[in-house]
Amino acid sequence: MGYAGYVPAKYAPPPPTDLQAALWKVASLEALEIISTVSRNIAVNPTEGKYRKLRLSNVKIHQNIVAIPGALEALQLMGWELDSSEADSLIFPTGRQLTMAQVRVVDEAKDRLKRIHKDAARKKASAKLPTTDAQARVRAQMEADRLERLAKGPVVVGSVAQPLPSNNAGITTARDIGIGAEEHDHEHDHE
Repeated sequence: MGYAGYVPAKYAPPPPTDLQAALWKVASLEALEIISTVSRNIAVNPTEGKYRKLRLSNVKIHQNIVAIPGALEALQLMGWELDSSEADSLIFPTGRQLTMAQVRVVDEAKDRLKRIHKDAARKKASAKLPTTDAQARVRAQMEADRLERLAKGPVVVGSVAQPLPSNNAGITTARDIGIGAEEHDHEHDHE
């Protein structure tokens, strides 16, 4: 990412990884918080056994992981597996590692979802504002322009240099208007 979260204009954003795509499907901020916490615990304490098991029957885990579409799939993409000895548990197998890069991907998904919620709340609040007919027309035109820009897609053609006007690129010098020309001519007369 570039400055302030903008994508550099030179390159189109890369397609999301499988993990990013799975995490983007999770529409619950609390589910992403839990995924972030358990992932960070394993990445920071890889030998601690208590962090490597999740009971799916736990009320909080069931409500925020099992019941939320995409959350369980995201955990499985990160390496979690259903425990063969206990049907209601997920385990993170010993010997498998979780990196801080994966934890950052979860945190980015969390930030992305927060931004989506914030934008939706802002749009909802602005839609409630009283408007005059002129303001409504301007808003409708702005929305139409936004949709038109979205339909065009990203700009993929570079800019082309335009030729400069002739005669010193349109710059007027002092000599052009006669200032200093007499002095220069007088110097040549004395020689």
